[in-house]
Amino acid sequence: MIKVVVDTNIVFSAILNSSGKIGKVLLNSRNIFHFVSCRYMQTEIDRHLNKLQTLTGLEPGELDVLIKLITARINLINEEFISRDSLLKAEELTRDVDFDDLLFVALTLELKSRLWTGDKKLIRGIGKKGFSQIVTTSELSDILDHIGQQI
Repeated sequence: MIKVVVDTNIVFSAILNSSGKIGKVLLNSRNIFHFVSCRYMQTEIDRHLNKLQTLTGLEPGELDVLIKLITARINLINEEFISRDSLLKAEELTRDVDFDDLLFVALTLELKSRLWTGDKKLIRGIGKKGFSQIVTTSELSDILDHIGQQI
């Protein structure tokens, strides 16, 4: 299985369009991708619940079910398990780019995995600093389609 760290903006995109490409990858890739994220992701979702409800037009109970469906595929990891080395390196990478993504980058480094984010500013900023452990929605979708054809 391919381990992928999921940034919160990916989850937001899936909530806003669960039948889109991001939703398809998150919801239909059992035994292909192992999605992980920081517990902080849940904090970010909770902080933006009102905005998500407005944007989706869903009733609170419906939105709650959708969020649980999407996040159930993501294993949340306590940030305490991220090493100091990974945190320091992530701090250097995200400084002056997007400090809110420090934990996601640190977890990616810690797990020697790939970061799935739609944040173009983050991708450009940390890419300029040599970070190449990014995976795109299109790449994940292509892998999913390719493996699906083999089954």
